[in-house]
Amino acid sequence: MTKVPKMSETDVTYATIELKAWEEGLRGRTLTWARLEKTTGFSRQALSGKVSIKEAYDAAKLALRDGVRPRKPRSDEFLEDRIDGLERELARYKDLETNWLERWTGIAFHLRGKGLSIQDFDRPLPQAKRK
Repeated sequence: MTKVPKMSETDVTYATIELKAWEEGLRGRTLTWARLEKTTGFSRQALSGKVSIKEAYDAAKLALRDGVRPRKPRSDEFLEDRIDGLERELARYKDLETNWLERWTGIAFHLRGKGLSIQDFDRPLPQAKRK
């Protein structure tokens, strides 16, 4: 049986942003649950089960039915700010990775000093005894 991932808050936010783009006429004239499923990777039932997504979908459908005029694309300044923010976030994650690698290098060094190897700790954990 394939395990289906649950929708995270990020997934819900992404779906509502996509629906806002539909509402503003940036994604075309025909919105269906099937198209939203392809965009998000979640089923209609999962999507419509979230109140914020269902409301955004209904608003987008209403706007498309009433003949929404497409708005102008976002400015270059907005996109540059977005890129700068993503670059800062990437730098932060690179720093976290470097710190993590340094920490584990220190742990491996101290393990060798105690006569242990990192392979000793790579073994699977024992099964938890549950009732």
